[in-house]
Amino acid sequence: MFKFLNKFVYRFNNYNDFINVGIIGTGDISLIHIKNLKKLSNIYRITSVCSRTLKKARIIAKKNKIPFATDNYMDIINDDKIDAIFILTRHSTHVEIALRGIKANKAIFLEKPLAINLLELNNIELALKTFNKPFMVGFNRRYSSHIKYIKKLIDLRNNPIFAVYKQNDRNYSNDNWIRGPEGGGVIIGHFCHIIDLFNFLLDDDIVFLEGISVENKMDNYLGSDNFILILKYSDGSIVNIVHTTFGSSRYPKDMFEIFYDDKVLEMSNYKNTKIYSSNGVKVKYNKIDKGYLNEISEFAKAINENYNYSEHNKNIIDTTKILCDIQNQFNNNAYFTYKN
Repeated sequence: MFKFLNKFVYRFNNYNDFINVGIIGTGDISLIHIKNLKKLSNIYRITSVCSRTLKKARIIAKKNKIPFATDNYMDIINDDKIDAIFILTRHSTHVEIALRGIKANKAIFLEKPLAINLLELNNIELALKTFNKPFMVGFNRRYSSHIKYIKKLIDLRNNPIFAVYKQNDRNYSNDNWIRGPEGGGVIIGHFCHIIDLFNFLLDDDIVFLEGISVENKMDNYLGSDNFILILKYSDGSIVNIVHTTFGSSRYPKDMFEIFYDDKVLEMSNYKNTKIYSSNGVKVKYNKIDKGYLNEISEFAKAINENYNYSEHNKNIIDTTKILCDIQNQFNNNAYFTYKN
């Protein structure tokens, strides 16, 4: 992977100078992106950082040698020298900041989710119809080397797949921001990766969706965090997703198996991927890769080539509509069925 990345970096710099980046938001996810942007320092240059407090912005700027710190994100959006903005704020501000970035004609990397309700989604969908700069949403799992390998194999299949995905998630406290108006809920704010992952792998339409969650009232757990989803795609593929907060942190967080054409693909924690077939068991990857670095490499390539993400954005918009529906259903019902 890194040999390929270095070739890409060399080719990019034959075309263009640095991509000047402004970082908006300094939560945990920003630390991952800043680290990776610095790894790609022969492509990207971080020129500005914004936090909700100037003190926090200055701390991050000093630690990472970023020239400018502010507590007003419009300072970054209005800076003509900035080519791209990374929106890494809490979820309820994503659309507001993205719309202003679109108006300023910046290339935009927006951390997931795209939106936390249908009204926001409609607003951003409308704005993107006439936007010609790269606009990427941070569904990083699809850029993982594990997922790229899996997709390469199942694209050659003769039959539908049957998949089982298990997410052993943390138990968010009731007062965690992700549950409130800033977060939009665990499904939209966190679980969203999994729906995007299978939409990417199968590149097909969901024609049937069924969900069931735990109904019991519990002191330490939320029933709607513990659910099973069944997705059926138009090619006949079926995906069973289990999401729970009941488990142990010693157990892997993400595991899935895909059954197809007398083979089984098994992935654990975006660290180990195996293929079981008539030729035996083969370990393909044995290192952690959730796709963060590949994701921003692809974003740089899109900026370099002025690639329009219209098809990508349509896919992300459709995924977000489904996520909003799932979140709303589980907020009000322990069981639901959807047919397209």
